[in-house]
Amino acid sequence: RNVVGVVVVEKFGVFVRLIEDGFLRRVPCILICGRGYPSLATQACLMVIAREVESRSIPILGLADFNPHGFALLDTYRWVQKLSFDTTH
Repeated sequence: RNVVGVVVVEKFGVFVRLIEDGFLRRVPCILICGRGYPSLATQACLMVIAREVESRSIPILGLADFNPHGFALLDTYRWVQKLSFDTTH
């Protein structure tokens, strides 16, 4: 099955709800939950995924709160994604 995107979710409750509502059946994607600020393991996992999807032009999307903490969290993931691309070139 082809993946159309990667979705990184901030909150575990939202992550569970997406799965319960059948989001993955409707949108074939990789769904990752960081449970707030990402652990080193989550960052490493996302770096590997980002390297793989870069050549296929698959987007990596973030789902977080619309507040300063949510923006800071998404910026952390953006930094991880940028780092994964910078180290491959």
